[in-house]
Amino acid sequence: MDTGFESNVSILDGIGKRRAELLAAAGICRVGDLLDYFPRTYLDLSEPVSIAFLVDGVQAVVRAEIVKPVRKVRLRKNMTLYQFAVDDGSGCLEIVLFNQEYVAAQMAVGKEFIFFGTATRKGRRFEMASPLIETVDNAGILPVYRLFGGFSQKLVRRWVEQALKISLPNIEEILPQDILERYGLMSRREAYSAVHYPQNMQTLKEAQHRFVFEELFLFSLGLHTIRANRQKKTAPALDKEIDMSDFYAAIPYSLTRAQHRVIEECIQDMKKDIPMTRMIQGDVGSGKTVVAAAVIYYTVKNSKQACLMAPTEILAVQHYEYFRDLFEKFGLSCALLTGSTKPAQRRQIMEQLQSGEMDLLIGTHALIQDFVQFRNLALTIVDEQHRFGLKQRSQLSQKGICPHMLVMSATPIPRSLALILYGEMDLSVIDELPAGRKRVSTFLVSSDYHTRMYRYLREQVAQGGQAYVVCPLVENGEDDSLKAATAYAKELTNLFLRGLDVRYLHGRMSATEKENVLHDFVDGKVKVLVCTTVIEVGVNVPNANIMIIENAERFGLSQLHQLRGRVGRGTKKSYCFLVSDTENVVTKERLSSFCATNNGFEISRKDLQMRGPGDFFGQRQSGLPLFRHADLIRDMETLSAAHEAARQVTQNPAWFAEPSSVYLKRAVLHLFDQTDLNILS
Repeated sequence: MDTGFESNVSILDGIGKRRAELLAAAGICRVGDLLDYFPRTYLDLSEPVSIAFLVDGVQAVVRAEIVKPVRKVRLRKNMTLYQFAVDDGSGCLEIVLFNQEYVAAQMAVGKEFIFFGTATRKGRRFEMASPLIETVDNAGILPVYRLFGGFSQKLVRRWVEQALKISLPNIEEILPQDILERYGLMSRREAYSAVHYPQNMQTLKEAQHRFVFEELFLFSLGLHTIRANRQKKTAPALDKEIDMSDFYAAIPYSLTRAQHRVIEECIQDMKKDIPMTRMIQGDVGSGKTVVAAAVIYYTVKNSKQACLMAPTEILAVQHYEYFRDLFEKFGLSCALLTGSTKPAQRRQIMEQLQSGEMDLLIGTHALIQDFVQFRNLALTIVDEQHRFGLKQRSQLSQKGICPHMLVMSATPIPRSLALILYGEMDLSVIDELPAGRKRVSTFLVSSDYHTRMYRYLREQVAQGGQAYVVCPLVENGEDDSLKAATAYAKELTNLFLRGLDVRYLHGRMSATEKENVLHDFVDGKVKVLVCTTVIEVGVNVPNANIMIIENAERFGLSQLHQLRGRVGRGTKKSYCFLVSDTENVVTKERLSSFCATNNGFEISRKDLQMRGPGDFFGQRQSGLPLFRHADLIRDMETLSAAHEAARQVTQNPAWFAEPSSVYLKRAVLHLFDQTDLNILS
């Protein structure tokens, strides 16, 4: 019988068919899965408190002897109370159990136990109701697991203990020996034993560090391998010398030094026959789109085609109109392809793409459909890359013979973190805003300010301005305290903004409806746009200078920053009002910190700290592995060390094929197994 890491849990004592099914529902099928089911916390029972020093309402560990027999009191039909007294030499403590007949039967006078619970003063004595009771043999650090299936802590601990006994001898080390020594890491066997049954808190800390390092090392190793494999591929080298002066002359403003630097970085990449995979990261309004335009211009002038994929139809349409107007000066052709493109128009676009007449195709997810075929695609651009999975970006790249790829993100994160998280890409940062870009003054107000706030909005509209009012919902639902776009638009029309053209915009509207509303807003026919976060990215209306965000506590800081970025794009002084009636102190602090800065990097850092990296990056959508042990903020120092260790391993191009790396290779593949990243291709 196989009694190793891969064995079915049914080999453990006390696990029959029904219990095995309950464990499988929680993702525990193998004995090894039990070892990977780490405690959620720990109870340190090694340092009990004297009963004489108990504090009312405070949890404590007490080691004491039972001095009075159990007294049974039947309170009602389904409730039985068991009471007994314990003494540790410093005082007496009353223990109360409810409906725990089995436990009460073991509480014999003269026996000593450890009790953990909340001490409550009852007259001159203390009482502890329903405490955790352990034998003195467990007077150490006790693991506490997340419970499910009706299982008790004792049952789960017993199974884990069995799993450790039969599996530890078969656990193979996956980290290279030199890395274990260089970074002072526990062996894998020691770490598994210590994380479930630590001898002391220091041992536990070292075990946890080992697993955090391992996870981040495997992650970094996968990214390094992807990057190395990419560099083995051959891309079209766009090495024809192009005079970019005509392009720059066509732009009605001067580009910043940062924009020029990033354009040059892209051009130097594309001159090589190694496929470019570069991310452009820039704050809201930093001018990423014109950088993309310059790179497209360079590509087309090299007699190749380009395409740009946007996450929403609204953004795709805006991109199309911008590039069409810019490139028609040079005789370059572009088309728009979305889900609402008519069949006849779609056929015409396909013919022009395949013949090479079409230079640039802009669209949504429609670009990755099978029928979209290019003649000589050499550049793919993904805008707002965090809205797409890696699989979608990969599908876009497959439209050409290993084309260069540029991805753009307006979700700024600390550069050191970005270099590691997006380690399979090169990183360019547009770290300055165009001249004339004004700071948006931001205020946190309660709903009591509605009358005053909308009076000010009317004044601004009367002076030629326009406004966004953002709501978290489309229509009124169960929570009537939340503003809904459709109902609120009607309310504003009838109340605060009577006489003004108020329209609403949300994601459930048809593409044509959305386009019509947006065009009217851009043209100034609509003065106030009540909308959902559909305008979060890309919508560019320079005349809009007021933004009101209702129920602001419902949004993350980075999302609020994206929304605020829709105003302040023109010459008018702009304002953003966050409306929230929250009483939560942490939430108020979060919103106040947002009001204090317009720096996207600072905001994202705060967002990461408060929301956590899993939520912030949307790992399931982005394609990143989900970390079980590591925290990208707390473990930043470990991440850097693991990244460097992985870089050193991949300096040997053949590491993947070496017999000594078989367990390491398997672990890397397992980590990336549930992502869209294929580290072997």
